[in-house]
Amino acid sequence: MSTSADIETHPLRLQSIARWTDLPDLVTANQGEAGIVEVCDLLTERGAGIEAGLLHLDDVDRFAYSGLAERCVRVLLERGTRIPSRPSRTPPRWSTLSQTLG
Repeated sequence: MSTSADIETHPLRLQSIARWTDLPDLVTANQGEAGIVEVCDLLTERGAGIEAGLLHLDDVDRFAYSGLAERCVRVLLERGTRIPSRPSRTPPRWSTLSQTLG
């Protein structure tokens, strides 16, 4: 089971998720993909937990402003996602994510 747009494009993946008979406890939803808010809406309506996958720095902005943070169980920073090493040089988007997640 996957929500990845690489496996099934939007909106076909919504139809596939709607047909899942055995829902996983937790699903990773990559925040940079088209239609991800709708995917997360459907998953939470059906009772699955969401892990927000952040693959790129731009995904942080999308996630922070999507309103999904309160519904996510956890956030996954994929290997290779660059996190600034010096707080004084932290881009505003990382501050936004930190505030969003509390």
